[in-house]
Amino acid sequence: MPNLPVTVPRELYDEMLKGCGEDFADSYLSGAELHQNILLPRTHKAWERIMESWAAKDVLRFLKITLREPPHFNAAHNVQLARAA
Repeated sequence: MPNLPVTVPRELYDEMLKGCGEDFADSYLSGAELHQNILLPRTHKAWERIMESWAAKDVLRFLKITLREPPHFNAAHNVQLARAA
């Protein structure tokens, strides 16, 4: 049972759970988005961890899913949003 909200299809979560363990699947798939077999992790750190894991890359390859690097956090953009609020 996931500890964090599952934002990807359950099949992807279950395969990542089998291949990499519950902590990995929870941490790096929570907040991720899957569109037309392209996985976009929520954070750049999650993308790095998935890229570093042979087991995670094997799961993605098995499911025919491409991993895409998310954009880096833009602090200036965040400040502008905070000022507008």
